[in-house]
Amino acid sequence: MTDSEVKASPEGISSNREEVIATKKRNIHYRTWLTRFLVKMFQKEGAKAVLTRPWGIVTILLVTLGVAADLSSLQGAVPQMVFVIAFISTLIFSGIVFFRLKGCQVCTVPLVVSLAGCVVFGGIAAAQAATGTEDKGLIRTATTLYSDPFGKDLPEACTGDRICVVVVPLVDDEPTDNVEFPQTSHVTASLAELFGLDPDQPVAIELRQAPISLLKAFMGDWDDNAGATRTAARDWLSQQNAQVLVHGRVIRQDQTLELSVLSAGDAAGTRYNLTEKVYLPTDFTEDFGGVLAADIAASVDEFLNAGSYVGDVLEPIVAALAPLNNSLPENLPPEVRGSVRQSYANSLSTLGERESGTARLEAAVVAYRLALEERTRERVPLDWAMTQNNLGAVLRTLGERESGTARLQEAISAYHLALEEWTRERVPLDWAMTQNNLGTVLWNLGERESDTARLQEAVAAYRLALEEWTRER
Repeated sequence: MTDSEVKASPEGISSNREEVIATKKRNIHYRTWLTRFLVKMFQKEGAKAVLTRPWGIVTILLVTLGVAADLSSLQGAVPQMVFVIAFISTLIFSGIVFFRLKGCQVCTVPLVVSLAGCVVFGGIAAAQAATGTEDKGLIRTATTLYSDPFGKDLPEACTGDRICVVVVPLVDDEPTDNVEFPQTSHVTASLAELFGLDPDQPVAIELRQAPISLLKAFMGDWDDNAGATRTAARDWLSQQNAQVLVHGRVIRQDQTLELSVLSAGDAAGTRYNLTEKVYLPTDFTEDFGGVLAADIAASVDEFLNAGSYVGDVLEPIVAALAPLNNSLPENLPPEVRGSVRQSYANSLSTLGERESGTARLEAAVVAYRLALEERTRERVPLDWAMTQNNLGAVLRTLGERESGTARLQEAISAYHLALEEWTRERVPLDWAMTQNNLGTVLWNLGERESDTARLQEAVAAYRLALEEWTRER
């Protein structure tokens, strides 16, 4: 008998009909079971059944604790491991519920809740792991990234009667068990100690911690928009009645801090670059801390009413930097060595401008040229250009005090070298500052010459500077 004959027989027809009927009954049963399950989940009796069973109570507690840990981790209040443990516990318990209460429709509720909690915990854990926010919190980091970085005020306002230095949390400053921003805290503590070197001469400087939202302004490729960032930062400093902003990042592979000092003053008001980078070893000691303190003291010079006060601040710092500058450890990275020499030179030039003699200025020229041996054009072209600009400023001051023109000629050469790397396209504001500085030294030189060629060059340089130093900026 063939298969077609079997299917056509009365026995085959009856068998097929019975299978269809059984399938329909099973589907009706499943739909009925699902309906009863959903109804019981939202009925008072169903909730009572869950709350009166130990398995249900434990599940609710576990899920509640997991959600609480979850939210805390999102805010960066607790480590992610806390709710990872809650996730694992809930997963294990959901398995126990499944095998222990198999067949109990009402008790399937804890199983569903547990599995839902596992999905939520696992999803958030994966999201935080993917974004590297396990310790800082996904929500907190997202708030930092997408909020206006300069939209918040200082947690503690500046007093207004002292120089206010604001320290921004460093980028890539990984938290420890006890400190959220350990290297940032070290920088702040070191500055507080260094500015109190002379107990008989209290320093009119106060330190403030910036809101964490300012991290956004200096994260990623912020150098690409450095001009706009500096302008916004200066405006924010003025609103906060502060004068200096210290920001930077931790370079983990070199165990180095890359720090920058930004003055609230108008960039057109100084011949020196006050936004330069300072490189220090992580967990630096007091002598290296003097490098940063010296740059801060020099940058606040324009805000001090008493012209001699900055000297009182810088003198002990320069005294501490001198032995370090004269005997730098050979194993230091070149960027750290360059920063020490650069800061030492900046301090000497600041002090030298206040003195009638030229000894400090001559020493600053030597220090700048030593810094150029570390900050080479091939390795760090923009830093090299900055040092050339600052060297030109010291040479100009020396030239103004001498009857000859040799120093002024050297200053012109230094400014021209700086402009080869500080191009208008790369750093328009620094380019404009150097053009302004070049115009001034050309004007000084032109006054000593009989023809007007140098004066005409000065006019051209000033006009170039005005193309970027606009009234709107």
